[in-house]
Amino acid sequence: MVVKFESRLGYCQEINGTQFLYGKVITKAYKKDLEEDDLYEVVRACRSKKCGDKLEAQLKIEKEKGTPSTFKLLWTCYGTRYILLGMLHLSYRLISSILEPEAIGKIVAYFAPGQTVLTLHDAIYYASIMIGLKLLHCFYFQNYMIYLQQLAIQIRTAFCSIIYRKALKLSPAILSDISLGNIITVITKDVLQFEASIWLFNDLWIAVVQSVVICYLIYAKIGLSSTVGVGMLLALIPVQVYVGKMIKGMRLKINKRTDERLQITQESLSAIRIIKMYTWEKVFGDKIDEARKKEMKIMLRTMYLKIALIISSILCSKVGFYVLIMAYIYFNTNANAEIIFYLMRCFGTLRHTVSFSISMGMTRIAELSASLSRINRILNAEELENTVEKPTDKPSIGMKGVKFSMRGNLGCGKSSLVKVILKDYPIEEGILNTSGRMSYASQDPWLFPSSIKQNILFGEPYDEDRYKAVIRACALQYDLSLFEKGDETIVADRGLNLSKGPAVAHHIFNECIRGFLKDRLCVLVTHNAKHIANADYVIILDKGTIKFQGKNQDVSKDLLKAIEEEVVNEKDIDEVESNEVEAEGERKEGGVSGDVYARYFSLGGGFFMVILIVVMYFGSQFTESYSSKVLTNWINIQQKLYDVRGTLNETGIESTARELFNSSLLIVNSTLLPILATDASSLNISAPNITADTNNSFLTIDKLELKSHKTLNMYSMLIVSSTVLELIKHYLVLKFARNASVKLHRQMIDGIIYSVMSFFDNYFIGNILNRFAQDLTVIDEQLPFVLSIMVGTIFSVGGIIILIAVVNWRFFLPSLLLLAFLILLRMFYMPAARSLKRLESATRSPIVGHLNSSMEGLTTIRAYKAQSILKDEFDRHQDLYTSAHYTSFCAKRAFAFYMDFSSVLFMTIIIARFLFFDLDTAAGDVGLAITQAAQLSMVIQFALMQWSETENLMTSVERVLEYTRLEKETTAGVEVEGWPSKGEINYVNVSLKYATEKVLKNISFSVKSKQKIGIVGRTGAGKSSIISTLFRLYNYEGQIFIDDVEIKTLSLNFLRQHISIIPQDPIMFAGTVRSNIDPLQKYTDEEIWSTVHKIQLEKIIPSLDYVIADNTSNFSTGQRQLICLARAIIRKNKIVVLDEATANMDPETEFLIQKAIVENFSACTVFIIAHRLQSILDCHKVIVMEKGEIVEYEDPLVLMEDKSSMFSKMLTDAGLNEHQQ
Repeated sequence: MVVKFESRLGYCQEINGTQFLYGKVITKAYKKDLEEDDLYEVVRACRSKKCGDKLEAQLKIEKEKGTPSTFKLLWTCYGTRYILLGMLHLSYRLISSILEPEAIGKIVAYFAPGQTVLTLHDAIYYASIMIGLKLLHCFYFQNYMIYLQQLAIQIRTAFCSIIYRKALKLSPAILSDISLGNIITVITKDVLQFEASIWLFNDLWIAVVQSVVICYLIYAKIGLSSTVGVGMLLALIPVQVYVGKMIKGMRLKINKRTDERLQITQESLSAIRIIKMYTWEKVFGDKIDEARKKEMKIMLRTMYLKIALIISSILCSKVGFYVLIMAYIYFNTNANAEIIFYLMRCFGTLRHTVSFSISMGMTRIAELSASLSRINRILNAEELENTVEKPTDKPSIGMKGVKFSMRGNLGCGKSSLVKVILKDYPIEEGILNTSGRMSYASQDPWLFPSSIKQNILFGEPYDEDRYKAVIRACALQYDLSLFEKGDETIVADRGLNLSKGPAVAHHIFNECIRGFLKDRLCVLVTHNAKHIANADYVIILDKGTIKFQGKNQDVSKDLLKAIEEEVVNEKDIDEVESNEVEAEGERKEGGVSGDVYARYFSLGGGFFMVILIVVMYFGSQFTESYSSKVLTNWINIQQKLYDVRGTLNETGIESTARELFNSSLLIVNSTLLPILATDASSLNISAPNITADTNNSFLTIDKLELKSHKTLNMYSMLIVSSTVLELIKHYLVLKFARNASVKLHRQMIDGIIYSVMSFFDNYFIGNILNRFAQDLTVIDEQLPFVLSIMVGTIFSVGGIIILIAVVNWRFFLPSLLLLAFLILLRMFYMPAARSLKRLESATRSPIVGHLNSSMEGLTTIRAYKAQSILKDEFDRHQDLYTSAHYTSFCAKRAFAFYMDFSSVLFMTIIIARFLFFDLDTAAGDVGLAITQAAQLSMVIQFALMQWSETENLMTSVERVLEYTRLEKETTAGVEVEGWPSKGEINYVNVSLKYATEKVLKNISFSVKSKQKIGIVGRTGAGKSSIISTLFRLYNYEGQIFIDDVEIKTLSLNFLRQHISIIPQDPIMFAGTVRSNIDPLQKYTDEEIWSTVHKIQLEKIIPSLDYVIADNTSNFSTGQRQLICLARAIIRKNKIVVLDEATANMDPETEFLIQKAIVENFSACTVFIIAHRLQSILDCHKVIVMEKGEIVEYEDPLVLMEDKSSMFSKMLTDAGLNEHQQ
């Protein structure tokens, strides 16, 4: 849990405006993959603790005023800075919107034939404005994005930190409603909405202001004719608002479904050993898959809405511009190139603001609104009262008339009483007084992923003498000596690589409780009468009420008789399976392999689907590019018409001559010239003007007008075709992405749930969950859109290069050179991008893991008042992730800066070429080339950014695919009818290795039918390894026969279905009583009810459809164990394994369990892993394990009589030999 995070001063602290410095990271990554040690200290303003403290302080102020609002919190803490950044960006956008169209129009006008208004100096001046604006964008925009990203990171880290802190305070009642999956979704999806969307909200209101300004500019240029086209585009805004509201509702539903899926996944991973032993893999795989389908169903609707919004925006923008031009032509007979390109540039900006900024802004506002509601729900949830405990020499606990309630059924109330004392359960009535600091050891041991030493210290300062004394008191010296790294050994999730009971209870009670803690007030929850006899004060509970309280000598004999005398010898269960646990797994190096892309494309629909999508993109781009060329041709035609008409207007004969020409009276013939001359005289038209040239001019006008109409018709058809192809291609991409996402998730589930047990021994659950949470979110919601944009922009690059080359073939070479240079730049940048993206994923996993671990040990954390320790640890995990993320973002901005600068140089070359060399180029072609050149630089840059981003996002696909290729258990084998009929077991030279350590060493023993076999031994002795081999959880050497059948030859599912196990920890799953007892749905309701009667829970369970909460608060520990027992009873197997299911039970529950075992398993072969030595004294034989070997295998009574036997010595150490005698 402790993060190694050294403070290293570097450029990451003050990066703003210094993108050049990021060349260091890019250069370093080009030579070798980056590691965590290559990361620099997070920017001071973005540190998790600082941001979390600031937001928490403001939250307290808001709570004092009333119910706090997440939006108000955001505005109070970050609103001013955000608006100031927005005002700055608005200034830039307005300057660009006003100056750029004017500059383009004037440059185009300079190339109009016969114009004399603009000089070369004027053209250079306007060209300088264009280039200057691009240069300003180059230096300004990247720094603006970095400042904005810093603010986004501060918001994200602050809310993640405060949500984690809130989770540590949530009351038990709220925890039954707000699940772990819910909190993980809020942190991994909802909070990230701030970071993903922050730039869009400023863009939204800026777009509104910018749209108003542009509308005015268009109106000022062409008058009322602008209202039609602009009005059509603006009419889209109400639709966007409406769709935004729909998306908000759907986002809430999606997140709810995601919560459910993650909760089921976490539940399945936590209980994977039991799931495998009961062969429930398919059941839980299907359960997760069903939750996934529900999630995807709503997600698909949302994506369709988003696509529809984008398509409608594109359609309206295309049709709107078309209508604008038509209206302009209708009201103005003379359309020149200057005005057309001015309108084109203005409308292009307007189209971007309305169809993208406003459209995307509305969508993101809807999604963020849903996220704010979910965050608000957590921040306003009921929390436990914060109490301050001070050390005192006279600690005390006092309760009077205390009453509290909980959902579901309870046992006698021991655990609940302790949690009331710990103030983990709020009281409804009465008085509770405590003084002094408290420590707590829970019934279910909780450990967090860190070293054993850190788990023992738990934030306390290290005192070597005291530390060693604690180790001795807890009898951990021998256990720690078994580990290669001693107390520095890393603990796996929930301590799975350690034993459940680290020392014998006799030693703990005498040496620790009565010895080391003799001067402390100690509350021991027990059902052992011997412990009661040594207590100073006794409280006996029954069904939530106090049955007796007083001195131990005052306890009546009837009460003592009711409590069976049991001496607990908490021996171990689980051996150390692996001393080392992988934090994240092997991180990939180098580029994302082609195989990852091939697998993704294959899952999406295969070669045919990919080709079809490419064809649709090609068709869409062809119609788009060709429509631009057709429009340019039309502009050139209009310019010629304008020039010809201008010439005729100068002679003053156009209207009369046109009329004569159209009436066929104007015939160019020498005999008619005198007549025409006479007519011309009367019309004040000189004869020389009525010539063959004039006649040709009229013919030219007709031809040009006809050509103009045909060109417009072609443009109209291309607009319609482009829109249809846009619809088809977006639908295909969406279908492709959905197929890939659904199949990836299913394959990942199958890969994990059917993988070998060693995988779960070596990986933290939090890291696995991170791939189901964050990585899957990337694949679901980000990758499809980025991939679509990337493919589209790649085709756009090709289209633009061809258009520029059509204007002047000499531009083809510089275009290709620009493309080649930027691709080389990308090749240099990508190693850093990939490394940093992988580091982002790797450093994000501990955040989820830490949250998962904290929620599981919430009561312990609260009891020790360790919230501040865990909070600081969470902040350190966040800072490490932020460092990787921020470095990645700044490197990306540096890459964009270099591309921007290269693009400015390219555009300068194009403009210079026209101004100084190609002076005879048509005005329309000049406008097309300049606008396309400006576009090309941006589109190439955007394409490469999206290409890089696609590869970055594909690392999530790569990480998910890793879990589809895990080593799976060998399930093939035969199924023998009627097997096993006896339950005879024979081990022959069986050995088992965990990694390189041999935990079973050539053990051999035989068990007869219906025998009960006890297994005892210290930590690492090999007890649970025997059971693991029986269930074939691990590959072993040697042979194991059951009824003379070698179990390796059997189908794995068939084998496990014929062996039942009752675990020590009663694991239950969210669902119903029916689904917990019979997940495979093999048994009738009558059979299930019959089993419920056998465990005597018919009074507790009202219905088989009674809902069991995900945190199993409905039932006490004993009742949960009885339900687990019911699973074993209903299967009626010949072989049963008892993982000492009664180790932590109260006498009444233990009596029920023992009675049920005798009644239902008397004809079975039974293995008992002993935690209570007394519980195996009536076994037929006992296996005593030591360091992977069987040192004794005999009747327990025979071993008891042999004083030199290890078993006899163990009994003596536990104080049982004397008792039995």
